[in-house]
Amino acid sequence: YKILEEGINQLKRFGPGFSLDDLCAAINISQKTFYSFYQSKNYFLQQLLLTLVNDWRLNLQNSTLVNKDIKNTIISILTYHIDELIEFNVNFLRNLRTKFPKESLIIDGYYNELTQELLSILTEGKKNNQVRKDYNLKAFLEKEKVFFEYLLTNYNILIVKDDYLKLLELSLDSILIRRSA
Repeated sequence: YKILEEGINQLKRFGPGFSLDDLCAAINISQKTFYSFYQSKNYFLQQLLLTLVNDWRLNLQNSTLVNKDIKNTIISILTYHIDELIEFNVNFLRNLRTKFPKESLIIDGYYNELTQELLSILTEGKKNNQVRKDYNLKAFLEKEKVFFEYLLTNYNILIVKDDYLKLLELSLDSILIRRSA
C-alpha cells in the first residue's frame, strides 16, 4: 500500500512521467524492491490508474443513489471528478495520452462508463417527464464530453472550473422540463 500511495502522490505531482528514483527515495526502498512487486513502470502506472478509477467508480455509484434531482446529481458528479483532477499536474491527461497511450485507455474506459451513467440518469429523467422528449441525449452527452475533455487537456481546470460548471448548468437547463411551483 505504501508504494501505491506514494505512486499516486508522484502521479499527481509530476504526471505519468514521474521518476522511479524519486518514488523509491520517498518511501526508502530500492528499485530492486520496487521491481519485486511490479514488473515494470508501465505495469505500476496501470495499477495506479486502476486504483484511481476504482475510487472514482465507487464515488459515482454512491452519488447516483443519494440524489434524485437530475441537474444537481450531474453537477455533483462532474464537480467531484473536476476536484479530483485538480489535484493532478496540469498536463496529466495530455502526457498520459501521448506518452502512455495503452495506459490511458484505463481512464478513457472509465470516462465511457461515466458517460453511460450520466445517460442513464438523463434517460430515467426522460421517462419521468423531467427531461425534454425531443432531445437526443447521446448527442447532448457527447458534446459535453468533448468539451470537458478539451478543457481538461488544454487548460488549467482550476482556473476554468467555475465557468465550466456554469455552462454545464445552462446546458442542463436547456434540456430539463421546468416545473412551476
